[in-house]
Amino acid sequence: MTLGVQNTIGGALQANLGGALTARRVVIEDSAWCGAFAHNAGSRLTIEDSVVRRSGREVGELRENTPHIAALLAMDGASLDARRVLVEEAVGAGAKAVGKGARVTLDEGVVRAGVGGYGATVASSDK
Repeated sequence: MTLGVQNTIGGALQANLGGALTARRVVIEDSAWCGAFAHNAGSRLTIEDSVVRRSGREVGELRENTPHIAALLAMDGASLDARRVLVEEAVGAGAKAVGKGARVTLDEGVVRAGVGGYGATVASSDK
């Protein structure tokens, strides 16, 4: 299955408010914001044997006030596990964990050059 721009609300794949989502053997291309996004404590997203390509197309380029953006993003207590995932051409970070308790795990993956970001970042804030 291939997911693209028309399938995005924050992330082409999204686990939120304590939900859980598992995706295997998917291709996510040209997502408007994040390729895979987990948000809020207890939320868990697992992606395996997959490709996330050209995420963040709607953002275009990073600016000082750009919200958190990454191909794989976990925020505020959520967890995202990526196994055997290829991330290419992401705007922002390839993988990012933001906020208290957020966790991203990459296992046997590849993160290739993106636009204006980093391979993996971690940020914590009490705000």
